Amino acid sequence: MTGTGEAGEAAGAAEAILAVLRRTGGRALPAPELLARVRRPGGDGARTDGWDRARAAGGLAELEAAGRVVVLDPPPPDVHLRGMDLRVVAAVDGPSPQAQERARRAADERWRLFLRDFLATHRCG
Repeated sequence: MTGTGEAGEAAGAAEAILAVLRRTGGRALPAPELLARVRRPGGDGARTDGWDRARAAGGLAELEAAGRVVVLDPPPPDVHLRGMDLRVVAAVDGPSPQAQERARRAADERWRLFLRDFLATHRCG
């Protein structure tokens, strides 16, 4: 595949990611859930597979670099979660610093909910 094709695929994946985030009503999503919801371009409705997931990850990186999403990448709160993708992604709804802050707060809120539920149910030992 040519570089132009790959760039087009990353752009398509970026737009698909933004579409998924728009449907959340401003809430953040865990990155694995977000990437699982991303559909292939072309409207065939098929779920992403490993190949498409790599393109979706490229689209996510492109959006983060452009400031269109905030990606929270917290350290694992427990040794049993090492190596897991714990990132949380929120869309930035505009170019203002306030929009960036709203997205950061949404990602942080989602992380705290996960952390609260995890710590309430997980038992080591």
